[in-house]
Amino acid sequence: MQTNKPLTTKYTKHTKMIFSCVSCISWLMIFVFLLPVFCGCSRVPQPQPVTPDDYLLRIVAEFQRFAAVDVYRLGMPRDAANRNAFHAAVERLDAYEAELPNKNTDIVCFTRAESLLRLGAYAKARDNFARSADAATSSPLAAKARERIVRCEQFLDALRPDEQPAERVKDQLAQLESRRDRFVVLEEKLAATSDAPIVKRAREQSEMQIAHFLFEQR
Repeated sequence: MQTNKPLTTKYTKHTKMIFSCVSCISWLMIFVFLLPVFCGCSRVPQPQPVTPDDYLLRIVAEFQRFAAVDVYRLGMPRDAANRNAFHAAVERLDAYEAELPNKNTDIVCFTRAESLLRLGAYAKARDNFARSADAATSSPLAAKARERIVRCEQFLDALRPDEQPAERVKDQLAQLESRRDRFVVLEEKLAATSDAPIVKRAREQSEMQIAHFLFEQR
């Protein structure tokens, strides 16, 4: 006599088959969704080439980051490589100009001149401002460069050597004190300008020259 299998057994088998199919479909859907992710991860992004304008922009931005530093109170700023930030700017701009001699001359010379002014190289700063003004022609940068030429002349006038070098110690000291006094006057004129820290540093250096001179004459 044949016995019928319980219905629960049939339903259990059907349920297992259904769950198995659903599981396969689920894994297939997950694979389909994740496939673009894995493919995207396999692509290595290519670095964008740095153009000359991009490189110059980085140099100028680096200079601007340190331009407002009070060089009298805080000293010369240092860059990430622990170099004098203004020396580094001049070196980078020199290299840029050597590679591209006639490109962005107004910006290159203006930024270099500002760096040289902070380093106390007033004559070189004046010459670079003049080059910037000539290259910029009628742009706003030309007018600014001409203003900075006048400022450099003020520093050079305070720093000017005496017409006749003194021989006696007393006269040599008087010449050093005269230079210090000229920087004191210039410091008063520029007290409300952004160049005040630069002239304060120059005045302090002139005082140090006097102290060094007196030390040697002991």
